[in-house]
Amino acid sequence: MNLANLKSIETVDVKAKRVLVRADLNVPVKDGHVTDATRLERLVPGLEALARRGARVVVMSHFGRPKAGPDKENSLAPIAAALAKLIGKPVAMASDCIGPAAAQVVDALKPGEIAVLENTRFHKGEETNDAAFTAALAKLGDIFVNDAFSAAHRAHASTAGLAAHLPSYAGPLMMEEINALRTALENPQRPTAAVVGGAKVSTKIPVLANLMAKVDKLIIGGGMANTFLQAQGIDVGRSLAEPDFHKTALEIIDQAARYIEEHDRGPRTFGGQKHGALSERERKRIIVEIIPFLRGQLSGSKRIVATVQDDEPTLRFVNSLDGPRLAARLLARVLRSP
Repeated sequence: MNLANLKSIETVDVKAKRVLVRADLNVPVKDGHVTDATRLERLVPGLEALARRGARVVVMSHFGRPKAGPDKENSLAPIAAALAKLIGKPVAMASDCIGPAAAQVVDALKPGEIAVLENTRFHKGEETNDAAFTAALAKLGDIFVNDAFSAAHRAHASTAGLAAHLPSYAGPLMMEEINALRTALENPQRPTAAVVGGAKVSTKIPVLANLMAKVDKLIIGGGMANTFLQAQGIDVGRSLAEPDFHKTALEIIDQAARYIEEHDRGPRTFGGQKHGALSERERKRIIVEIIPFLRGQLSGSKRIVATVQDDEPTLRFVNSLDGPRLAARLLARVLRSP
């Protein structure tokens, strides 16, 4: 894809049209209330802009990982309520994302009004990009706007599927991410580092291969880092990992080593220090966060972070900005290293 040709929704006539906005509404919810609305706060300006231009705005998203259809725990109703509070206007909530229940709510929208459809993952057709499910979603809109960069890599019905059914555009958050990505990859300031996270190596292989030729440092975090550690013989206890992709992880490490050698960038080590065998107690532990580095940094606005040791969850408060700030400092240190 030529990112320079990506079409933005900003100049499109949306007056009185049903605009399906694919957002990422995955925010922490406890006891039916959103506990951190940062992601919603970033989404709201784009929704408000569409509403001001007379669009009938229909927001959709997956939420969590429901296993057997609808359930209260994974409902988007609390998120719709949080959006209404942020916007300062009512936000309609549909009890389904397709069918009569969804159509009734969408049809009732007037220009400038906003509705939220229920969790798309309550239907199996979402993750399989089922043709019938995609068509049912498409019936609810005239224009499709993808403003969920974090979900854009998934070939699901509410992302790739709808893009093939309706006139499709990028939302402001998507454009912001794409422009930042283009700057970093097409005209980077050296040295440049890429930090890639997520649970699975299997979904990131093309990304990792592409980045290796473009950045000076490739830092792998999230659950997928465990697969790289495990592939090198490091015991990660009960931590999330993909044993089936050990070979792939080692191939990626080997490709990076060869790239460094071919471009005369000096020797590098991969995977950090080797560790001895874990004790029985340690094998029950799960690698979760870098939060232990944050002890003592408890000023300002706080959030709860959970860690798990010996099957027992422990909760502690940390500043909501401490994680990114610490990561930035560590990254700067890595970039300064030879």
